[in-house]
Amino acid sequence: VEALLAESGGFATPVFVDGPRRSFVQADRWSWFPKQRKWLGLPSDVSNSQFIDTCCQSLCAMLQLPLQPGFQKIQLDGEVGLQPLSLATAQNLGVLPRSGVPCLVDHMLDDFAPAFAKRTLRRWLLAPRSPAAVASMRELSSSLMQDDTLTLPSFQRIPPVAKVVAYISAKTGNERLFRDLLSCCNGLIVLLENQRYADLLSPLLDLVALEVGEREVDSHKLAGDLHLVLQLIREHMNDGSIPDDPLVGLPSFIGVGTSRTVERFVEANESFRGSASPAQPDVALVYSAVDACREELFEAVSEAMQSLNPQPQDEVLVFNPFDNDLCFKQKQAFAHAVKAHDRRGKTKNDRYTTPRLLGASSKYLKATRAADIAVQDCLTELATQLSAHIPALRAAITMAELLIVAHRHTAHAASRGWRLPQLSD
Repeated sequence: VEALLAESGGFATPVFVDGPRRSFVQADRWSWFPKQRKWLGLPSDVSNSQFIDTCCQSLCAMLQLPLQPGFQKIQLDGEVGLQPLSLATAQNLGVLPRSGVPCLVDHMLDDFAPAFAKRTLRRWLLAPRSPAAVASMRELSSSLMQDDTLTLPSFQRIPPVAKVVAYISAKTGNERLFRDLLSCCNGLIVLLENQRYADLLSPLLDLVALEVGEREVDSHKLAGDLHLVLQLIREHMNDGSIPDDPLVGLPSFIGVGTSRTVERFVEANESFRGSASPAQPDVALVYSAVDACREELFEAVSEAMQSLNPQPQDEVLVFNPFDNDLCFKQKQAFAHAVKAHDRRGKTKNDRYTTPRLLGASSKYLKATRAADIAVQDCLTELATQLSAHIPALRAAITMAELLIVAHRHTAHAASRGWRLPQLSD
């Protein structure tokens, strides 16, 4: 336990602990013990089974999970398989860092291996898997080494499974997370449906089932679930190949500096662009309102610029990101010039605006705020619908991680002339 927690830097959420009075003082002295922990405050005569039941109930309350079906309790069998490494052993072997001891994991992968590959290998070394898992990993590694021309599907970025489960369960997933899921699921569907990878699937699916705690993982069912996930993401997310640029059709203002100032103002207030699909009815409605208000804003700026009649090289329009407004430096030639005010309502020195520009800016900012809320609601709805596919997503991400780990390790081993050892009974 000490080695596994030390590998996580003392963080493991949630960790439920309990003990006699003042026992927390002793826990604070353990450098490997998680800093974030929840004391249950149970009676001193509580049994081990009661402690575990309370932990399970608290976990369900934190994650808003139903208590039924109940948890399956398993017990470590000390007679079968290898035991987890102690903290001292892990440090002496180089699995965990120790001064003067080379890092074992760094020698198992190439220099450009992703961070999750190193974490996965380290956890396998700290807590050796069952004989069935070892046999499946050996079979997978053997298949990868036998075909050195095999090219895996593209996995641009694999999101951590804990992050996916946590964010989707809390309905707080963002655009980056859903894009990463889209890329990961696309690559896995190619893997599951292409006969070229048939030799990899059997051991890989066995490994995934053991890692996620399932009896088995069916490739056809998993592929079907991933197709549904892709459909949901594509329905709610904007197609990355189609630009969602609010500056398309920007009128030609007098002066390059003025045009750039307006561009900065629009970019700062329409950062929600490119996330949600404009095909969603609610998103399409607010986008239409933003477009109309933006057009009115452009007309107000153009009208004021014609009154000023500046030289092309003059920068008379100013965008203040703190006050989030557009103001003019000059007052001359304004028919209805008014003093500009900052976000606190105080008058600005040497900054002017017009009633039309002031009203157009207010309407535009109100429309952009409504659009930002609509986009967030769309992403929340996507997370809500994806929550029904969390088991498939857990299996998919675990499959992608294990495949990348095995591939990077076998490729590195082949480059050094390593071979799988011959096992005997």
